[in-house]
Amino acid sequence: MIKRIVYGTLIALAIDAGFLYALHLWDVSSGMALSYHAYFALGLGIFFTVLVGVALAFLSFLSARLGVDEIAHDVEDKSNPANNGV
Repeated sequence: MIKRIVYGTLIALAIDAGFLYALHLWDVSSGMALSYHAYFALGLGIFFTVLVGVALAFLSFLSARLGVDEIAHDVEDKSNPANNGV
């Protein structure tokens, strides 16, 4: 379990370093310097986008674990006379 956390952290840091390098290249090639406010806004946008993605993924896994989807499938099966053996 600890190995997964360490490897996941290292992969996340490598991805972050790649994004920062790409942002640096974008900043250098554009000819215009971004202000600190622009970097802050960009960081907040990325942070909240990732936060929403993680929250939605967590909710989908949680609903699968709690069996919420199975209840909906059971209702569909009972309403279909072909599946009731009639």
